[in-house]
Parts: sequence; C-alpha cells; structure tokens
Amino acid sequence: MERPRVSIKTIAEEAGVSLRTVSNYLNGTSTFPMSDRTRAAVRAAIQRHNFRPDAASSMMGGKRTAPRRFVFIFGSYTEQTPARVYSVPHISEMLARLAETTAEHFAAELVVRNVPDRTNAASWRDAVIDAEAVIVFGKCDAMLIEVCDRRNIPLVFITEEGRPSADVDSIYCLMENAMAMSLEHLAVKQSRNICYLSTWNVRARRGTDWNTVNDRLIDVFNGYMESHTALNGAVIIEPLPDDLRIQSEIRTAYNTVLQEQKQFAVCDAVITTNDHMAMGVLLAMRALGRTPGTDVRIIGRENQPEAMFFTPGITSVAMDNERILCSFRELLKTKLERNQTLGRADEIPLTLFERESG
Repeated sequence: MERPRVSIKTIAEEAGVSLRTVSNYLNGTSTFPMSDRTRAAVRAAIQRHNFRPDAASSMMGGKRTAPRRFVFIFGSYTEQTPARVYSVPHISEMLARLAETTAEHFAAELVVRNVPDRTNAASWRDAVIDAEAVIVFGKCDAMLIEVCDRRNIPLVFITEEGRPSADVDSIYCLMENAMAMSLEHLAVKQSRNICYLSTWNVRARRGTDWNTVNDRLIDVFNGYMESHTALNGAVIIEPLPDDLRIQSEIRTAYNTVLQEQKQFAVCDAVITTNDHMAMGVLLAMRALGRTPGTDVRIIGRENQPEAMFFTPGITSVAMDNERILCSFRELLKTKLERNQTLGRADEIPLTLFERESG
C-alpha cells in the first residue's frame, strides 16, 4: 500500500495554522514572529510525520526522483579559509572515508558546503536546504542546530573537542588524551627531557575564551610536568605561515629545531602537533647528529599514511577511523528512520601506533 504523501499542507492542517506559518517556521523567518505554542505545534506535526520539506519534494508516487544528498560542513574553529581547512590531511582523510560510507551504505552523495556568513541563520539554511542529512566536523554552531531542528534534518556531529552538549547527537574523542598517552608512553621508555613543539596557540592570539585542541594539549603537557618533578619539559610554539601546506609544516618544524638547537640538544623526546611536524623534527635531529628512535624519541599525531613509510616510521596517536565510521553508520541510520535527538555521545578511544621513531 502506497504511503500517503506528506506535504506542508498536511503539517499546517495538523498544527492548526496557515501554510505561511509553516513556511516561516521551516525557513526561520525572523520578520514573522510566532508564539511558543504555535512553534511547538508545528514542530510536533513535523516530527510526527518525520517530514523534511526538500526530501518530500524529491518524491513522486513513492519513488525518488533525485539522488539522496548529505551535506558536510566544517564547523567554526577559527577564521580559517575553507581551502586551508580541507588541506589538513586528517580532515581530508575523514571526508574521503565519509563519502565512501554514504555512497555504499546510504546510496547518497556527500556534498561539501561552506557557510559564507556564519552569523546569519539564512546562510546556514541555504547551505543545508536540500540536505537529507548533515554531518559536521569540528564545532557545531548553535544556528546550524536550530536550522536542522526546524527543517527536521538529521544532524551528526563529529569532533575532537571533547564531549558536546546533549542537544546534538555526536561522535567524539578527547584529543587531550593524545598528550597523556604520549607522555605515559615516553615515561615507560624512560625519557626525562621532553619538548612539545606546537604549531600554533589560538588562546595566545584570541584570548582565554578559545578552548581549542592545541591549547588543551599544552595544558595537559604542563600539568604532567608539574606533577612529575623528575621530568624536564618545554613547550615551543611556532606559528605556521598563513598559506598552510604539508611542506610548510615539515619545513617549519625543521627550521625551529635548528633555531632552538640549545633546547633540543638536551631533550631525549619530542612530541609534536601532528605527524608532518614530527617528520620535520626527525630530519632536523638527524642533521644535528642525533639518532631518532635511539637517543631521541619522536611522537606525532593523526597517524598519516606518510608516518608509516617514513624512515624511521613515526610513532603517532590518532582516532580510530574504523570505529568512527561504524558509529556514524549506526547513528545516521537510526536518525534517518525516525529523526529525533537521541542524546547519544559515542566516545571513540585514541590509539597509539608505535613505530621506530618512538
């Protein structure tokens, strides 16, 4: 038996409001305010039917006439350009794996969208207006949560920023654990003089309200050193050029070690922001006559493919991508069948990939 088609008219009749009121609700039109009671009635009718306006308009006679489209958005971290964001290796790798998963398991195309004005609800709406699901990596902006709720679009949030609030279903890891894991590993290896080479420090640039991954890594490093008085630790921060490229990270790390020879000459271990920084450190240490993996241990982060094949191989800490994808498939399948906030926050543990460098 063919399922009755749900339209905006259906929602309006059930909520006891006009078509224009439903349209204003879906589009978040601020020039047409409505009471909390009206808003709740429209929302309830939408959720009862699992109604999504653009998904419904792509259906005729119960058959899909347009491909399923999921939208991927990189949430606000800092004022970084999209080109810079998507050139970050572990983000591009994550994006590629998500695209494969959406095609294989949901017969959907994954479209990457940017939001020109993140302070404007209409800009967020336009970015996801044709989406059957939205995947966000990074930070999940409140305006996007509101837009997806109004339009009944399933939203899955993937983040390294730690456990998010309960108003969005998420897959997360505690990236500061990467520092703790690296330090405990080096303690077992009996390293005593440890440097942390960080690419940038957002808090130093923008104030204490910016609680970013690198800031927390620095905090964990400093806290560990304070509680382990037998160890000596130093944090070295070297901002990268604005035109971020992989070779820039390697070159920046290489040059920093050579410029700070006095500091690095006495260290027997170096932890870096990512694997490419670790490669630069490794090359510089070798240029200084050190033997990486023997008299100095080097640990990176993100487990990039190059880390496995570098000589010596780079020890690295990273999220388990397979577990992320497994959680993503299960969570999105549930939300597509009956979209509602489930209150789920799936923590993905980090893994230390030990290789010759550390």
